[in-house]
Amino acid sequence: LYDSLGFNHSRSFEAIRLESQPDVGRHRLAVRLSSYDDKTIRFTRDGSNPGSGTFFSTVDAGETIYVRKSTQLRAEVTHANGHKDTLSEDISFNKATLHPITLAHEPAPNYTFDGKETLIDGLKGKNNYKTGRWLGFVGNDLDAVVDLQKPQPITEASFHNFVQKGDWIFDAAQFDVEVSTDGHHFT
Repeated sequence: LYDSLGFNHSRSFEAIRLESQPDVGRHRLAVRLSSYDDKTIRFTRDGSNPGSGTFFSTVDAGETIYVRKSTQLRAEVTHANGHKDTLSEDISFNKATLHPITLAHEPAPNYTFDGKETLIDGLKGKNNYKTGRWLGFVGNDLDAVVDLQKPQPITEASFHNFVQKGDWIFDAAQFDVEVSTDGHHFT
């Protein structure tokens, strides 16, 4: 209606939505893409634009895409009014991705979102802590154990954290890594 009347309006409600569910048992990330009008969505896994002239796959609303390795997911949908929406999401796999994780302390109630698997799902946090891509801890440190399920060398460890001082979300003060071959004795 707004298009036909020539009004400028927010198109954010039309954006492609990504929902994900880690499947640790099968070592895969279940991804569902949808749009407000349930149109078929074109997507690629290699970072290429899913527009015309490229090889792309399609998914209908509610269908699941399984991701088992690092993927540059790009998606596009064309709405009835001709407007196109796109989504760009990099899913990064490393040694910890989609492996069992336990937490010594639960996240703070207002910062639990999708739970502990948020830390090992391969998705990076966005520029807003309310997106569900971040966990928050108040009064307790983040103490996580990721079970790599077999001995393997570790040469590097890194993490991302979000800082929003106006909302009392502060930077990490310290980051320690301990390893174990039996899951009980750490050094």
